[in-house]
Amino acid sequence: DMSSRHFKPEIRVTCLCFSPTGRSWAATSTEGLLIYSLDGCMVFDPFDLDEEITPSSVRRVLRQKEFTAAIMMSLRLNENKLILEVLETVPHAEIDLVCSTLPLTYVEKILQFVASALETSRHLEFFLTWAQRLLTLHGQKLKARSVVLLPMIQALQRSIRHHFDTVSKLCDWNRYNMRYALALSQQRGMKRPTELAESDEDSGSEGDIEQLMDASD
Repeated sequence: DMSSRHFKPEIRVTCLCFSPTGRSWAATSTEGLLIYSLDGCMVFDPFDLDEEITPSSVRRVLRQKEFTAAIMMSLRLNENKLILEVLETVPHAEIDLVCSTLPLTYVEKILQFVASALETSRHLEFFLTWAQRLLTLHGQKLKARSVVLLPMIQALQRSIRHHFDTVSKLCDWNRYNMRYALALSQQRGMKRPTELAESDEDSGSEGDIEQLMDASD
């Protein structure tokens, strides 16, 4: 009865699918896409999604070397593994061109992803290049949203600072070891001529003794 004070809305479900593991299921309804999972973490959080954007279509576009389109499609799916795969496929020489053609909305999302990827990835220079080019090319536009983007910038700064401290300690250790090895080699080089001189003196004295013994005979 629609005239009653409280009533439950009618929701129509058009499709229902379970995951292969049986730990989650999804339903398409008049209220949108509903996803339920036994896992606590969010595994699917799309952004501006449509039916044509799938992991296979993203990889197909990536094989065609349309890197900007592949990045935007992967960000719309918002699957971290897929985004990482797409970004790491982009050649280093193409990063500057790709960054210059990205819309501002996707620039913010890539910076957020780079900030989180820097914490665990071994591709330090690669992701630092992404961050540097994005901030250089879009820095003026990002300033207008500095208040909203402050947590992301702080996360990026923390990741860079952590790697800076780690690499600095490693570089200092290598530098001190090289100085020690150099000083040790120099000391050995100084001792060697002295040892040679002493051996010459000993051989000379032995020769003099032999001559004296021959003369006495």
